[in-house]
Amino acid sequence: MVNELQSASSLYLQQHANQPVHWQEWNAEVLERAAAEGMWLLVSIGYSTCHWCHVMAHEVFDDPEVADRLNERWVSIKVDREERPDLDHAYMAASLAMTGQGGWPLNAICLPDGRPVWIATYLPKNRFLGALEELDRVRRTHGLQALDYAEQVAAALHAPARTIPDWDGSALQPALRQSWDLHWGGFRGAPKFPLPSSWSALRLLGRRTAWPEALAQVERTVETVVRSGTYDLGRGGVFRYSTDGAWVVPHFEKMLYDSALFASLCAELGSAESLVALEETLTFLERDLLRDDRLFAAGLDADHPEGEGRSYTWTESELQEALGPDAPQWLDLLERESRRHEGAWVLAAGPAGNPNPRELPGFPSLRAAALTRPLPVRDPKCVLSWNALAVSAFADAVLRTGSAGRRSLLRELAEAHRRAFADGQFHVHYPDGRTRGPAFLDAMAYSIKMALRCGQVLLDPDWLNQALVWLEAVRSRFERGNRLHFAPRGLPDGAFADTLNWDDDVLPNVLHCLAESAMVLGTLRSAPQWVEWSKNLIQQGLERAASEPARHVSWFALDCLAQAEPEYWLLRPGLVLGARSLPSSPLWGPMERETNVYAQLCTQNACRFVALTETEFNRGPNPFC
Repeated sequence: MVNELQSASSLYLQQHANQPVHWQEWNAEVLERAAAEGMWLLVSIGYSTCHWCHVMAHEVFDDPEVADRLNERWVSIKVDREERPDLDHAYMAASLAMTGQGGWPLNAICLPDGRPVWIATYLPKNRFLGALEELDRVRRTHGLQALDYAEQVAAALHAPARTIPDWDGSALQPALRQSWDLHWGGFRGAPKFPLPSSWSALRLLGRRTAWPEALAQVERTVETVVRSGTYDLGRGGVFRYSTDGAWVVPHFEKMLYDSALFASLCAELGSAESLVALEETLTFLERDLLRDDRLFAAGLDADHPEGEGRSYTWTESELQEALGPDAPQWLDLLERESRRHEGAWVLAAGPAGNPNPRELPGFPSLRAAALTRPLPVRDPKCVLSWNALAVSAFADAVLRTGSAGRRSLLRELAEAHRRAFADGQFHVHYPDGRTRGPAFLDAMAYSIKMALRCGQVLLDPDWLNQALVWLEAVRSRFERGNRLHFAPRGLPDGAFADTLNWDDDVLPNVLHCLAESAMVLGTLRSAPQWVEWSKNLIQQGLERAASEPARHVSWFALDCLAQAEPEYWLLRPGLVLGARSLPSSPLWGPMERETNVYAQLCTQNACRFVALTETEFNRGPNPFC
């Protein structure tokens, strides 16, 4: 065998194409050959913008001694997690079950059928070689025990989740409150992720249950992040996470999904500071990640020739050159509120309540200097699940701001997504037209939610119809044995396990997205089968949420929709709503056909309020408040 990555589409795989390791791509042929030869696998998973993936690549996989050992005794498979999220999900779940930890690069030693017997993240050369030596001894002398262990791991991943069917919810608020960091915002502990989906869900829960503490915690979190090192004050957008509990020093890669979800949260919040961050973040997405074909690239690398994050950090001389006479005030701020990372300052201004750094003298000059810096390496692939989140962010911004220019751009972005997605045939699209497919459940769920959001914001019933088509495809392609799966049926080289989580994480929970979308579409289009399907998912989600409330906020926020006879708004197709607050309930959208009525408030059995004009709608119990 030789290194087979030279012709790979993935930038991450290309980064490993010239290494002495005989890397293979994951496919059925490679697995069959390993099984025929009785060879165990090294499955190494990462992505192109990952700092520690680069570190291990240079320290370990570029090394001839490591390559000789791997090439002699193992079949080495390199996986881009963005091309194969099914494999990433399965091995990450195994890593958490086996070690209690996860991250990238993720390296698994596996039986020829892909079931893991050992997993680790980053390891330096000597530890990695030591692990290989020990695992080779296990393979030769304890093969049956390894087989038993692999079977136990696979069984554990498919074990039923813990549920609490009769939990009454009385302890929900105290359970959530004790997980909050009341000074810096976010959740307690470090590393600290922005987690926009969790805070969006908490805000909806706070609005629906009249819980002011929840609303205050969301505002505290957003307004601390937007002046912190975890937010890019120079170019806009957020970094992946903070390495500390005060949001000061981030992990510097910038992923499309993080900034898209953060933009949506800023649009929901609607405060003066969050609207500034919304505009900055959308500008970053348009300027730095939007491709010519109106699809978004996956992300920007953390690394720089001078060290991790140097695209975003500032030496004292760089600050003095950019700020001139205003440099001392900035240096004083950074001495108090920030830290140096590898010898250069991270731009961070402390918690909410501190002066807004955008209002300090010299900030326009500092931003102008930041925009002259060359971008880090951009991964050009479009991950269509993340792309749907970005389009949804622009939809949320259009509703919040009423921007006519962004409304026109939203239509372009949505149509580009629909063309590339091709009804779920693809989940990755490259600038040269190459694709990977079929779509996994995350791309289906986020695309359905995107179509629903576009239908609402543009008041275009065609997008609701599209969402229903894709929702039908979910049941036909992903529902097996009375439950949903992450991978579609018939995938020839699927993962050893197909699991779906119910908890909130960096990305929105896929099952929650489907439950909410099915409830909204079933309600607006009088399709009771989708309402019942949604209620079943919500009930299962709530039973699991009770065991760990802080990780399942989205299910509590969705609970009220499952109540009998919810009210919903229908508005005349084609209306332009203008700037509005985002509603606390997702139960609204366009009527199916043209009418002289401006809007009507309905239940499944009747309409109880009709507005003939916009004035009547604004004076009535309209949802945009």
